[in-house]
Amino acid sequence: MLSMSTFSAASDAGWSAAAVARDLRPQTYGTARAERVRDPIVEPLWVGIRVLAAVDRGVVALLENGEPLTEHPEIDVAVADAVIAQAVVLDGFVIRASMYDRTGVDADPELATTTSTGFLKQSLLGRRRNIRAEAEERARFETAARAFEPDERAQFVAVDLLWVDGVSLVEVPLLERKRLLDSVLRESTVVRPGTYVRPPVSSWIGSWRGFGFSGVTYKAANGRYRPGGVKDDWIVTPMPRR
Repeated sequence: MLSMSTFSAASDAGWSAAAVARDLRPQTYGTARAERVRDPIVEPLWVGIRVLAAVDRGVVALLENGEPLTEHPEIDVAVADAVIAQAVVLDGFVIRASMYDRTGVDADPELATTTSTGFLKQSLLGRRRNIRAEAEERARFETAARAFEPDERAQFVAVDLLWVDGVSLVEVPLLERKRLLDSVLRESTVVRPGTYVRPPVSSWIGSWRGFGFSGVTYKAANGRYRPGGVKDDWIVTPMPRR
């Protein structure tokens, strides 16, 4: 497998997946209410390092805001093994595996405190949503989620498929992109596709909370991907109480 030290040379030589990924930026969440998202796909909110993963003929690069992420070479190896297609660009997260074990966020006292006193406060107390406060608390939580300890196990969670074998998928509806993602990615102990369900989601809330998730995302099933854009058909909410 090509190392990240030769990333630029690979791109210059025509490594198309890397070139595509460098020109893209992840779509971000809007601020509308979840009930305004039509025909949603619902996912637990992954928190970690948001990256685009470019894979081409066994060559892997993780890009954070267009810049190579080199701290987790074990992810590169695992993603190369997991991708079935020749070339893809994936949207996903490098996460601290310890945050999503069966003991939930209480496995990390700092994260548990952040979540229970802030990010979930609105849903637990049933108050009117404070979008600004939620965003600030989520930012603090995300900072903690990026603080990998030495030798801490990392995983890659793929939540979207943006490009495959020379074909852009950004104009393909989200639900179809999800189905294609499942067809090009083999799950392993290090790499997995993200979980998604259709409403109602009440039966999933307890298990998601138990695994350490602090929020839920609503994404329009028919929505297109807007690289670097903000759209109100992607929404984050605190994890419901039940």
